[in-house]
Amino acid sequence: MIAQDQTKPGGPPVEGRKKGRWHPETFVCAFRGHRAPAADVRHLRPDDWLVGIEATVGGHLARCLRCDAWVLADPVVATNDDLGDADLEVPERGKKLRDSLILKAIAVDRGIHSFVFALLAVGLLFLRWDLVSLQDQARALVDNANNGLAGTGQATSRSFFLKELDRLIGLDPKTLRLLLFTAVIYAVIEGVEAVGLWRGRRWAEYLTALATAGFLPFEIDELLNKVSLGRVIALVLNLAVLVYLVWAKHLFGIRGGAAEDADELEAGEKLPVLAGQATPVEKGNS
Repeated sequence: MIAQDQTKPGGPPVEGRKKGRWHPETFVCAFRGHRAPAADVRHLRPDDWLVGIEATVGGHLARCLRCDAWVLADPVVATNDDLGDADLEVPERGKKLRDSLILKAIAVDRGIHSFVFALLAVGLLFLRWDLVSLQDQARALVDNANNGLAGTGQATSRSFFLKELDRLIGLDPKTLRLLLFTAVIYAVIEGVEAVGLWRGRRWAEYLTALATAGFLPFEIDELLNKVSLGRVIALVLNLAVLVYLVWAKHLFGIRGGAAEDADELEAGEKLPVLAGQATPVEKGNS
């Protein structure tokens, strides 16, 4: 049975919408289609007034349970006699839908990070296996380059390529193992966050908040050492993610904690009486 809320509007209003305002319900329906169970029934019952109304030109209008749009239905092609045989489960809407979209966006970001760290770990693993041979080749390249530059007036200025070769020659196996271990840990953590957030798991929200807060000191330290647009954007995005998770998702008992978050999600699933929509009582008095 669909829960209704006649005292407090929930979800996107049909009338009086602010122009230019983005509505996630309309956005999702544009890609997935409307969720209007009353469009697939031949007859509407009096109790179905919240999700369907009879049309004056034949057929009836069915309400999308996600975006509250009205869809003109043709009873001739319907597969169910009435809504008793239809799926009346209310799809994600309101706060639940907004949270789902934001968490999925964060999950995509974490998934990309996990993929990059995994590629880095694979590269470091191959480097570790053949480090001695690569260092020998690098020494030979540096020696040949230095001999070739002798007497040309360019021996004192090393190119970027030679500097990178020097770094490879001076790379310590212990440092390489530490970098490999760090890349693997980051890849696993970011991957777990991505999967958990995509599936809407609350433990993943806590993990993401803790991991993001733990990395912030390192990001701030890097930004203090060298300011760059990329580092500034990364820091701002991570701060926004942390604030959203703690404040909007009520983590760590903030603003009522998990109970308040559950109440908000439950309230958002109730279908409001739309503007101009008459209840059975109002119809009887008219």
